[in-house]
Amino acid sequence: MYQIQQKARYTIFPTFAIIILPLLLFGLVYYSSPMKNIDFSQNFNILKLILIYSLYAYAMLYPYSEKLITKGPVQVDDSIPHYNRNGFAFYLLTVTIQVLGQYQYGSDIFLFLMDNHILTLLILTMFGFIFVSYLLINGKQRHAQLKKAYKLHKTLEEPIKSNWIYQFYRGMDFHPKILGVDVKQLTNCRFGMMIWQILVLGWGFASYERFGVNWAVIVTTVLQTLYIGKFFYWEMGYFYTLDMTLDRAGFYICWGCIVFVPTFYTLASFITCAQPPELNFTTSIFILITGLISLYFNYQVDYQKQYFQKCNLEKKPCYIWGKKAEFLQVQYKRKDKTVESKLLLSGFWGMTRHMNYTFELVLAFCWCCVGMGATIFSLSYFVFLFFLLVSRVYRDEEKCQNKYGKYWNVYCEKVKYRLIPYLY
Repeated sequence: MYQIQQKARYTIFPTFAIIILPLLLFGLVYYSSPMKNIDFSQNFNILKLILIYSLYAYAMLYPYSEKLITKGPVQVDDSIPHYNRNGFAFYLLTVTIQVLGQYQYGSDIFLFLMDNHILTLLILTMFGFIFVSYLLINGKQRHAQLKKAYKLHKTLEEPIKSNWIYQFYRGMDFHPKILGVDVKQLTNCRFGMMIWQILVLGWGFASYERFGVNWAVIVTTVLQTLYIGKFFYWEMGYFYTLDMTLDRAGFYICWGCIVFVPTFYTLASFITCAQPPELNFTTSIFILITGLISLYFNYQVDYQKQYFQKCNLEKKPCYIWGKKAEFLQVQYKRKDKTVESKLLLSGFWGMTRHMNYTFELVLAFCWCCVGMGATIFSLSYFVFLFFLLVSRVYRDEEKCQNKYGKYWNVYCEKVKYRLIPYLY
């Protein structure tokens, strides 16, 4: 039984994901696109746009000054990554350039990308596979050098012991660099998330030029733009999430951010902008307000945790909702040393363990449901996000159980629910 589980984990599932996921994504985008033809003569033009943006994103992330560099949290392999903290400035600059450019020159580029969305997916897919292959080769070389130099940390031994399929899927390193630039910050934040914003905003303006004012387009564009803007404003908090602390740079994360985010995460916007459905003003305002409220509370949940951590570091009293924050004093081992820590029990974090995910799901439903008049596949991102976040809840709990042990059991007794108070 154990051998079957190992084979499924290290061979069967990774193979399925690497082969089937791109095919499913292609089928979904192809079915959702009003333009079924693929004009391969536009290959170079799309590749040129991808390369130009990639160079721009890399240049803006390069550590020109030590003042822009900040340390991230201690990783599971005991390393401490360094990140560039210019995320929100990069976001504002990029959006400003885009808005001014579209105002001055129109939306021809985004109408072109809208009409050639299937071809864009194919080129991004190849680009992503090439990039992940580079990471695999580079990781194998680095691990061979590390193995000769000193004994590997136990978390670095796993990819060496596994087969190349799993190595390609999960990655070899937690934080590889390309000439001083952290790969995961480049692919996750500067490439995937920013292209998501560029396409959503660009298609919104392009839809207006082609079809005129449409309330469904306005709602989905506004909600996604504010959500992504919040992400970059909160980027330092993202460095503490599972994506950055627990996942290696491989197909799962990097291909996902290079291909899956720009083409699947944007699907609701693409469907709504390419074939705008009818949505009355009253319904639009209700959905917009619901989405804005969910966005606000999503931010508040994350802010409470960051504020609590900041107060602990500065050794200041912490007040949440007008009351002194309650917490559980815990201990865990790091490098054979006992480390003291605190788990927040006040505010949203005293109601459920992941209330931020609950509000994120409501928000995603709001920007997806407005496109249902065009096709039910507008809800694809919401369905995917639901299963992603639920699985992430259990992954996070497994990580915390291994880290805190008996203290985590006490925490779970105090905060009984995962996502919805009194229900789940």
